[in-house]
Amino acid sequence: MSGQAFTDAFNYNRRLGVALSLADKKADRYTLSAGLFSREINDTSFTRTGWEVSARGTYTPRVGSGFVHLGTSAHLRSNNRESLGQQYRSRPLTQITDQRFVDTGTLASKGDTSVGVELGGVFKSFHFASEAQKLWVRDAYDAADFVPLDPSSNDTPNGTRLDGDPAFFGGYAEVGYYLTGESRGYKAGKWDRTKVLKPFDKGGMGALQVNARLDYVDLSDRVGSAPATATALQRVSAPFFVNGGKQLGYQASIIWNPMDYLRFMGQVGRTNITGGPRAATVDPTSTDPVNQRKYHSTSAALRAQLEF
Repeated sequence: MSGQAFTDAFNYNRRLGVALSLADKKADRYTLSAGLFSREINDTSFTRTGWEVSARGTYTPRVGSGFVHLGTSAHLRSNNRESLGQQYRSRPLTQITDQRFVDTGTLASKGDTSVGVELGGVFKSFHFASEAQKLWVRDAYDAADFVPLDPSSNDTPNGTRLDGDPAFFGGYAEVGYYLTGESRGYKAGKWDRTKVLKPFDKGGMGALQVNARLDYVDLSDRVGSAPATATALQRVSAPFFVNGGKQLGYQASIIWNPMDYLRFMGQVGRTNITGGPRAATVDPTSTDPVNQRKYHSTSAALRAQLEF
């Protein structure tokens, strides 16, 4: 399956930093971790003055023939001081397209704060996984602040001005089943590689898995009160409203692991979009407010993955 939409939208990319972790290596019952990190690895800015502090904890009690995964996490991030802004956007289910139907554009702000909860479980060949996250943009800049705050420190807002701090939400739920008897791999609070019971290179058919997922992200929020004289379009636009759009995806997939370290995946999905930056272009004749106009996309993908 592809990654969840809010991971893409909330910019949870790889970062360099330092972290401490504690794990129950004997029973694989709990994990605790916390770290301080720099900007994303793919951040091409020269100064890279932004940072992130994050923490995560998991607890995995045994339940009957399987186990349940419980987790929570928190993130506090600061944007680069020379360009104080952040963009939130997401692809429609698949990571192999550059199209993004939900997109806030760059919002002028100091940073953001997010918290998340996780729930999952494995019971023989059946597994389920779910996660939800709420993100609050921290210290968004309004029109009066849209100047270098302190020339000596280079603190400069960058992006759309807002009349308040927006908040966004995302989550997913997934169920899966191994038709060939395997159990989904799990180790130290994270999903791990599945051990193939009857590999193809030893006369078996490998591991065959089916999955279904529901995925949601909401990048729209009202942040201020428009004056009575404002037009309908102004009421759902900056600085009073962030029309990043809402995205609800339905996805089904089949995964074949012929042997350990190798797998092939096929997936189909439908994405329903409400509002967002393209809604007016997709449906220009609609009389609905631009943030309530709906359309959808359909996707299909084949992937091969070799792990080493």
